[in-house]
Amino acid sequence: AQETETITLYNIFNYLHIRLNKLVSGEMMMYAIGANENIDYQFSYIDDKHQFDFNTNQIKEEITPVKIIEPDILIWIKEYINQGIEGVS
Repeated sequence: AQETETITLYNIFNYLHIRLNKLVSGEMMMYAIGANENIDYQFSYIDDKHQFDFNTNQIKEEITPVKIIEPDILIWIKEYINQGIEGVS
């Protein structure tokens, strides 16, 4: 059996941080997921009144048997993240 390794990275930024828009974007996540579907991403984008959560594990469960790297799914992810972040900002 193949062993898997889990690495968890945590980053906390103030939502007013000037570079945050460049760090987390739908386009960036679309490319990251498309590059390796075996990496699971999870993040929360939070301000004082709103929260947007993104989790590739949940998406994979909902779209099975379709793969997360299908072009239509990746485009949807890009749009979903961008809209979610805009809703918080």
